[in-house]
Order: sequence, then structure tokens, then C-alpha cells
Amino acid sequence: MNLSQLLLKPPTPALVSKEGAKRLSRWALLLIAGAYVLAGYVGRAPWKSADIISTALMQGMARGELAWWHPALFDHSEALGALLPYWLGAWSLQWLGAVVGTDLAVRLPFMLMLAASLALTWFGTYYLALTTSAQPLAFAFGGEASPKAYARAVADGGVLAMMASLGLAQLGHEVGPPVAQLFFVSMLFAATSALRFYTLAPMVGMAVATVGLHLSGAPTVATLLCLASAIALWRTTPADLAVGRKAGLTLQWKALAMLGFAAAGVGLALLLGSFALKLVTPKLEWAEWQRLGRLGLWFLWPLWPLVLFTLWQWRRHLTNPHLLWPMCLLGITLGQVLFTQAADISLLVGLPAFAALAAFSLPTLSRAVSALIDWFTLLFFTLCGLVVWVMWVAMLTGWPAQPAANVKRLVPGFTLEFSWLPFIAAVVATLAWLALVRWRTSRHRSAIWKSLVLPAGGAVWAWVLLTTLWLPVFDYARSYGPLLTKVEAHIPVGVCVVPNGVSNSQWAALKLHGAWPLVGLKSDKAQDCTWMVSTSRSIIFWPTGWEKEWVQVQTLARPADDNEDLVILKRQHP
Repeated sequence: MNLSQLLLKPPTPALVSKEGAKRLSRWALLLIAGAYVLAGYVGRAPWKSADIISTALMQGMARGELAWWHPALFDHSEALGALLPYWLGAWSLQWLGAVVGTDLAVRLPFMLMLAASLALTWFGTYYLALTTSAQPLAFAFGGEASPKAYARAVADGGVLAMMASLGLAQLGHEVGPPVAQLFFVSMLFAATSALRFYTLAPMVGMAVATVGLHLSGAPTVATLLCLASAIALWRTTPADLAVGRKAGLTLQWKALAMLGFAAAGVGLALLLGSFALKLVTPKLEWAEWQRLGRLGLWFLWPLWPLVLFTLWQWRRHLTNPHLLWPMCLLGITLGQVLFTQAADISLLVGLPAFAALAAFSLPTLSRAVSALIDWFTLLFFTLCGLVVWVMWVAMLTGWPAQPAANVKRLVPGFTLEFSWLPFIAAVVATLAWLALVRWRTSRHRSAIWKSLVLPAGGAVWAWVLLTTLWLPVFDYARSYGPLLTKVEAHIPVGVCVVPNGVSNSQWAALKLHGAWPLVGLKSDKAQDCTWMVSTSRSIIFWPTGWEKEWVQVQTLARPADDNEDLVILKRQHP
């Protein structure tokens, strides 16, 4: 590089030594990722609303009760543009349901997709960090990190950043289209990053990701990402690839291929009839902006401060390939947040870009900023973990009295029973957290990913505690099991029941937890049914004179929600 090029191109802000690019232990990374994936998927009941609806749909498809191309919940017509996630759950249930049980069989594909999303985010960040423009500044007398070692260290930070995101915990552990969309966006993200160095495997990944997004309910996202991928590749020059396998003049052809993927995706969406833009006009009320702001602040914590730090530190390099591609994905994500009604799902599928951008802040962090992150994280998650343990003791023993009273007020009728397996898992996780804190605070660690070890470890520890010690109360409050137990006390097992005016999640609960064949109100068999399940709100709108045919037997409220009930009715025979 000559003097004129040095004057025109500002130096990179990254400074990383060989010691700073030290590799994170693979077994430690796999252990924390494995614990994160398993916690929340294993051992719990289906929760309301999307989780239980998706589970009921997959079960109905696996049993042949629902059409595979248009599954619908009785009188509730579900416009499912996302067919592939339901197919995967139904296939898994057919093949493995008898071996591992219904709930786990349905969740297995989504567990694998969550794990693969973490791995693909690692690879995507790795290939971005491998470009020349992302490399750290060379030292005057040598000793800087090698390109591949530096890329591995940044990628380790990227996957830690993704696990540290608070928003991934719940949405990432539910069955349904959001997890599938995250998986295919992660695949497209990694494929575009790798296309700068390789051709065949990334092209196959792009094709699979594009089709997968179209079949998972995100055709618009697929099209926009293919266009953004073409722009990012077009902006890449052979000089950016000097540290890896050179792509040469084929970069432009790869960009054109991305345009072809976008066009083919549009054709596929039109063929399937799934290319319907469900855009909404952004509300200009201050309350709506506050709601979106609060959602972004907690959902993307601690990623968003690091992303802002990256954009500031690398402000003179924003058009470089390692920043341009994740910024394109980030822009599409923010557009979805503003112009769709599913802001949380939009943020979920944008996590690979947020994680990659957050990772590129690590080579520029000062020791003071790194220490601030460590101490804040240590205090925050230690306090959260202490609260979880104290509340668990209160639920189990009644002491301390005030937390126990709060639990009884929020979930009346709930009684916690001691179980050894969740207790041992929580103890092991707590000991692991203490060991991690001791490792981080014992002496200065030079690896650049060190600043995200405590945030990721704390997020995983808190999630494991919540899904072990607090899992019974979550199942009691967020599932329909306790409510259906009350219904079983009034309706004999095995008789047909007519659900009328119930929500999709309530219907799904009757299907999964109930012991009765369900018959639609418009079905010819409905006349033979003696029992009906409805809601107080829907009964208000019934025609005058309905009480001559049906009489209310009991109104049952869901224990943790006074605003949700089921009304049991019995047919009056003349």
C-alpha cells in the first residue's frame, strides 16, 4: 500500500496482540451453548399463546387431522404462510413422538435450529472479520494477531453476544416460525459472509436460506436480504480478501447471482401466494415510540450499547464489507420494527447482525470500558440470581413471608413441590457462575472476547435458574393445564365437546390437555354433543333465546389471569 492510499484510507481502530486473539476453549463454548439451548425446551408444558397454538397445529398435522397445506383451528382460519416450521414439527412428532414424547419431539427441530443459529452466527462473523479491512492495525515491531486468530476471537465474541441478548431467551425457546426465521436468516448471513472467499457451499446455503425464509413466513425479508447481499458483495473488492482465498473478479458475478436469488424468491412467493405485504403505518404517538424504545432497550441488551460503540469507533470505515453487510441486515430489521406489528420477532431475526456488530467493538474497547461492563454485569446477574433463589425458598417454605405472599397473590392456588433434578441443575449452574466470576476477576485476561464472557454467562445462568427453580410456577401461570384440570371436574371424559367463541390458544389447550373429542359448531356432529365450552365475552353476543337450548354449568377462571375464563354449558334436552 503506497503513501497516497494510506492518506486516503484512515487506519483501523482495532488493536489486537497475539495474546488478545487467544482462542476461547471449544468445550467451554459448547457447554454454555448447550445449556442455553436445552434450558427452556426440556421439561416444560406448552405456554400461551404462539407456543401452544403451534404445538396443537403440529400434532393435528402429524395425526392427519389437519391439512398439511392449509392447517386451520376449527372455526379459526389461520392464514399460515409459514408452513415449513409446522411440517418440521409434525415430521419429528411422527418419527420420534413414540420415543421421546410429544412435547420434546415437537421441539427437537427448533432446538437444533437454535443451536445452528448460534453456530452460523459464529461462521458469519468469522468470515467478516477475515476481510482485510476488518484486520487490526499492524504493530511497529510485530506481535499483532494473525488474521485467522483475530477472526476466531471476534467470532467467539459474536456468539457470546448473541447468547447474552435478553430477547433471545423466550422467543428463541418456543416452537413456531420465529425460530425458523432466525435460523434461515443466520444461514443467509453466514453464506453471504463466506461468499467473499468460497463459492459452492455458500451458494447452496443462500438457496436453502432463501427458500426456507419463503416457506417460514418471511418472503419479504428473504427478498430484501438477497438484494442487500448483492450490494454488500458488489462493494467488496479483491483487496479486501487478501488474507483469505481470493474471489477475484467473480465477486460481481456472485452479486448478480444474489439478484437472481431475489428474483427467483419473488417468483416462488407469487407461486405460493405468500407474497402479501402486511405493512402498517407507524404510529406517531409518543406512547408508541416509548413502547418500541423500551422493547429495543431490554430485548437487545447488552448488544445495543456495543453496536453504538462499534459504529462510533469504526465511523470512518462504515462502507467496508465487514460493517456494510450486517448494517444492511440491521436496517432491514429496524424497517420491520417500524412497519410491521411483530416488532419482537423482527428484532429476533436481526440478532445475527446485532451480534456481529457488537463483536467488532471488542478490539476497540479500552480497559476502563471493559471493567465497567464486567462490574455492571456481575452486579446485575448476581442480584437477579439471588432474587430467583430467595423467591424459590419463599415458595417452598413460606419464608421470607413477603415474597411468599407476593407469589400467592400473583398465582393463587399454586403450591411448589420440591424436585431433586431441577434443584441439582440450578446448583450446578450457580457453581458454574461463581467459577466464571472467579476466573474473570482473578487476574487480567487479555483475550478480546473476555468482555462478553460475564454477560453471556450471566444470561445463561439466569435462564437456567428460571427454567429449573421457577419452571413449575411458569407452567402454572403460562400454561392451560390448571384450567383444564378444573374443566375435567365438570365434563365427563370421552364425551364430545363443542368449543365456541374460544381463542386459538384456548382451543389448542382443549386439544392438547383435554380428554374429549372436539367438534366444530358448524359440524353436523355438533347436534349430538351435550357439552359446550365458551367464554364470558362471547356469550354476551349470542342471539336472544340461546338459554332455552344451553344452560351455564360453571364459569372457570384461569388461576393466573382473571381476565381469561372458560364457561361450561350443557345442552337442554326437551
